[in-house]
Amino acid sequence: MRKPKPKIIVGLAFVIAVAALVGWRVRAARKPRTPAGRTAEVRRGDISVSVNESGTLEPVVKVDVKSRVAGRVLRIFVREGQTVRAGDPIATVDPTEVARQVEGIKAQLAAAQAGLRQAEEGYTLARRQTVLSIRRAEAGLATARLRLREVMASARPQEVAEARQVIARAEAQASDARRTLARRRALFAKGFVSQSDVDAARTALDVAETEVTSARERLSLLRAGARTEAVEIARAGVREAQIQLDTERANAAQDRLRLRDVERARAQVAQIENQLAEQSVQLGETRIVAPIGGEIVRKYLEEGELIASATAGFAQGAAIVTIADLRRMQVRVNINEVDVSRVRVGQDVDIRVEGMSNAVFRGRVASIAPASTTALGAQGQNTGESGRSVVRFE
Repeated sequence: MRKPKPKIIVGLAFVIAVAALVGWRVRAARKPRTPAGRTAEVRRGDISVSVNESGTLEPVVKVDVKSRVAGRVLRIFVREGQTVRAGDPIATVDPTEVARQVEGIKAQLAAAQAGLRQAEEGYTLARRQTVLSIRRAEAGLATARLRLREVMASARPQEVAEARQVIARAEAQASDARRTLARRRALFAKGFVSQSDVDAARTALDVAETEVTSARERLSLLRAGARTEAVEIARAGVREAQIQLDTERANAAQDRLRLRDVERARAQVAQIENQLAEQSVQLGETRIVAPIGGEIVRKYLEEGELIASATAGFAQGAAIVTIADLRRMQVRVNINEVDVSRVRVGQDVDIRVEGMSNAVFRGRVASIAPASTTALGAQGQNTGESGRSVVRFE
């Protein structure tokens, strides 16, 4: 048998290859084509990255109106949805109890003021008496000291001369009395005078001689100086006057005690006046007014209900209404720690509200909390990877 020629073999291989290629294209044409993705013209520009989160829409300013006075609510002048201005009446609390307290404090103040006036008058009178007593004691001490100096001083020439003159007069009177007695005796012997005349002349002589003796003793005392007894008496007078002065000065300490009583009464009056001022403010607070303008978004109490004071303790007192200024709103959003690094204060924000799907409000980032919060997923399960809780920033 003859072997086929090489040219024939190559030709057959070429025909088989062409047939296989045609068959593959036919099968490919019959398969459905996978649609291509969206296409766009390639051009140079900026890439915008956005962060989408859900948050809570609330007013920037919202105030819970509470009462500073405890009592029963008499009237409520507003309703939910009503717009009020600052100073508009909100409610009235029964002022009977507060008014009774004000009257009681006024009575206490009147009594305290009367006590203060009495203390002031007593102090003024005691002070005057003390000053007069001290001056009187000082004058007495000065007089006693002057008396002591006079007693201790030596006789002066003038006093000695006066004493000598007194002696001379006394001796002259005694000489005259002797002559009178001699004449009376001579006349008595002749029967011209009675015995009583003689006796009278004798008595006059005795008196004159006694005056001479006294005058001479006076002169002797003046020449000898002060007697020890007189000096001691004068010194005792000085000591007594000094003791009296010290006593009066010690009594002045009682005046300081009276002055403290006056100061205590003044402090009591001031304290009661402060209490009266506080209760008067409380009486004015029974009329509750709106602290800000806005809309009544919620009403919590009704007329006739009892209300506790908001100042009785920390975070006490129930709110009567809530007023919100709806002209300025804010959205609080908790952003994932991965996305918060892309947010900056002042960036523009698009806000969409449920129920107003077509409306887009413009805002800006006002603040970012420096502290993070840990948000747990549904049913208390951690929503982060590797069992960690999701850290978010408000």
